[in-house]
Amino acid sequence: MSSPAEPPQPTGPPAGGGGLLPWADAPAVRLNGDLPPAERFRQLPADSLDRCRELLADLRTHLPTGAGGLALAVNARTKGRWRAEAEALAHLLGSTWAEVLVANCTYDLALSGFACSTAALATPSGPVLARNMDWIPAGPLARASLLVETRYAEGPGGSPLTVWNAGWPGGIGVVTGQSSRGFALALNAVGVAGAPDLLGCPVLLFLRRVLTVAKDFSDAVVRIRRERLVCGAIVTVVGRDNSERVVVERTPRRSGVIWGEGDDPLVATNHLRVLDAGGGSEAADPDGDVIGHSHERLAALYDAVPRGEVSDGGCFYALTEPDVVQNCTAQHIICRPTEGTVRLAVPRALLTPGVCGW
Repeated sequence: MSSPAEPPQPTGPPAGGGGLLPWADAPAVRLNGDLPPAERFRQLPADSLDRCRELLADLRTHLPTGAGGLALAVNARTKGRWRAEAEALAHLLGSTWAEVLVANCTYDLALSGFACSTAALATPSGPVLARNMDWIPAGPLARASLLVETRYAEGPGGSPLTVWNAGWPGGIGVVTGQSSRGFALALNAVGVAGAPDLLGCPVLLFLRRVLTVAKDFSDAVVRIRRERLVCGAIVTVVGRDNSERVVVERTPRRSGVIWGEGDDPLVATNHLRVLDAGGGSEAADPDGDVIGHSHERLAALYDAVPRGEVSDGGCFYALTEPDVVQNCTAQHIICRPTEGTVRLAVPRALLTPGVCGW
């Protein structure tokens, strides 16, 4: 579907016994984006929806009191563009549209622990984005993971559009995604001092909007830099040329960028480097070990990622290196905008054998 036609060749020995790789490819589905949401989401696999209910049940225990009022505020801030999708998913999941919409704001509400490690690699075939998505708790998200490829015969601007979302069946927002208009992006968490900006846009829903409406890599970067956000973020964006690799650091109202240089890997974890260069006024104190180990992971990721022409297997082995992977790593993702492919895998150790075809 959206994976390479030929399986990648591993570049290192399988971890563990029985010759099994330390990762397993997640299921994938292709949706018709031109259908109304209620019809479109009926194409989602039933077993993936079961795992999504498990994930939503876990999130439900962390949702704030008055989630309905919060959903109304989010719906107003996003001009109602996601409500129909939330209603359609709620019907399938046995939930409410408000709960589904708020579940897509977990990053802004800090209802789950996020971290993540991302590398933007320069290769002879064009940029490759390789990243770990870290989430607490990792198990429910890993088991619910689904690569959703949505095709529009006529996207914004009139041309055909394909959007990939490496997420879960109830995911309206995006943490890692790719557009057929030549770019991919990935969100890393960052702590930023100060209260959330309640007039800002929720980050995951905003990134979904960027994938849908941005014309190309440059337009995506401009949009990510200028939008007012609820909270801070680090967004890595890659295009079709190796010069199109950038890390955008965000506070709710400010932005800074780090561009890839030459063939060197461009890496990001969970601390500000440009906006915090003047002495720490922007960064919040690291909260716990996940983000607290950010500097060490940045150096380890830079050393681990392959150089030159890289296979998916080489990227996955780098992402599962002991100094890079974390106990809360739920997904491994590789995006190749030049080739128009995305691959989503999850740590094999988090899967329940025999469940959902794993």
